[in-house]
Amino acid sequence: MSVRSHAFRAAGEGDLARVWALARQDGIFGTPEELRAAWQTAPWSVQVSDAGDVAILSRWRDHLPLVAVDALWCNERSVPSHMAALRAVARAHAFDDVVSPFVPDEALDPFLRAGMRVVHTGVAMGAACSSCAEAEPPPGIVFHLGDEAVLEPLLAVDILSFSDFWRYDARLMGECLRTDRTVVARHGDSVVGYAMCRIDRGHGVIGRLAVIPARRGQGIGRALLGDALRYFARQGVRRAMLYTQAHNDEAQRLYRRFGFETVGSRKHLLAFGEVDTEGVLR
Repeated sequence: MSVRSHAFRAAGEGDLARVWALARQDGIFGTPEELRAAWQTAPWSVQVSDAGDVAILSRWRDHLPLVAVDALWCNERSVPSHMAALRAVARAHAFDDVVSPFVPDEALDPFLRAGMRVVHTGVAMGAACSSCAEAEPPPGIVFHLGDEAVLEPLLAVDILSFSDFWRYDARLMGECLRTDRTVVARHGDSVVGYAMCRIDRGHGVIGRLAVIPARRGQGIGRALLGDALRYFARQGVRRAMLYTQAHNDEAQRLYRRFGFETVGSRKHLLAFGEVDTEGVLR
């Protein structure tokens, strides 16, 4: 009996059906057409093995030379060799490093054995969706729904609000504006913050909440969060989820005011090199 190889190779046309079966389950792509489009644009971004292992890659941010492993489906023993192989794929396409999927505490060991190091630790938080009467915009701040017309102002907010590692590029911001409910906070002609949320498999997901540093502590973030929770409640969604850095005490204090509590174990991102998630790639 022949033994099927676990070695990764770029996916071919005939591999896409089994890749889609996994990607659909984890919500990596919304439709088979989205998977196919990503594969056609960058065939190397979908890696498979004859033994059934699958990895999906993408560029982390357009302004950073990093590849993200969006998903990795394999047995634990194969993780070290697979991550080494994905690092080689990244380097072959002129990227400096590869960033792991989000890895829970209990699954860290094989990534560490691959020679990777933790570059970020975060936590998931969940809360019941409820109306928040106290969370109204402060005086002078107006909320409105955003679309692709506000892409540039939101990118400017991100530059002020996030490190290079976390801020969105135009590609990611555009994708989110097309798929997520985006509420923009304005003061006069200036955009001072925004929130993005969506409903995913019955849960409310708050994917982004940003307020420029000069306007923090004035209740804008609280009002944006309250608006998202009220939206979920109107849609019949009972529970909301979000993700934040484990050390971001200021953000966690805000979330806990709305009933958010830590859910599950911590999640980590790992890389082979020294990736600074608080500043820039060193």
